[in-house]
Amino acid sequence: MASEYKEITAYATEHEATAYAVLAIVAGLTLCFLGRKLLKVLLFTVGVIMFSAMIYYLILTLQNHNLALGLSHGGFVAVVVISGVVGGLILLWILQLGIFLVGGFLGICISLIISILIGNNYGAHSEVVKPIVTGILFFVGGFITLAFQNLLIIVASGISGSFVFFMGIDQFAKTGMVSGFVYLFQNEDIPKSNGGGLYGMMAGCVVLSFVGIVAQLHTPKKRKEGSAGWDDDEESQSLLSPGRINY
Repeated sequence: MASEYKEITAYATEHEATAYAVLAIVAGLTLCFLGRKLLKVLLFTVGVIMFSAMIYYLILTLQNHNLALGLSHGGFVAVVVISGVVGGLILLWILQLGIFLVGGFLGICISLIISILIGNNYGAHSEVVKPIVTGILFFVGGFITLAFQNLLIIVASGISGSFVFFMGIDQFAKTGMVSGFVYLFQNEDIPKSNGGGLYGMMAGCVVLSFVGIVAQLHTPKKRKEGSAGWDDDEESQSLLSPGRINY
């Protein structure tokens, strides 16, 4: 078992980590309450988060295996940022892939909740079971969101936005929520939280998710002539009706 929390911003300077936290707080609140209205912003943000995170961990993994990349600190940051922007643009280009990854990100958030709640009780083969559970939730979340886009975009943006918001808060609070993601992706046991701060953050995340979802359900998107988004008569349709959003 690992003995301490790991920071996702371990390779960043203090100012860069603060900038990340502020951006996460602003982006999280925006997506939590306006994810349905700002669909393309949601897709771009998820693309930036997921692609930059993949490149970040890929580079760190290579460095941990003594594979010198010859990157300076500035080069490291530039590669991660550019990768995230490219990922966001890809999701804007391939919208259905973006919708799938929004649902997949929701599945990852749920996997983190499960890992924190059950601690290290995956059993003797936790190093195998944990990634399998995360993978299943990722694909289930992605496919369900594709099938029921009207409702699941609201649910996914509410929950994912709340997580992003509290991950930004955790950069200052240091309860270990961000580190939970690090341990999850490195397939390591998540340490017990100190003083219940992590559980308080998770509870706040659940409450904010609920508030964001309810707010989005009560602020229907009105489609203007010639604009992309939901149809004008969408509110007469059931949110549970399967099908695609009209872009």
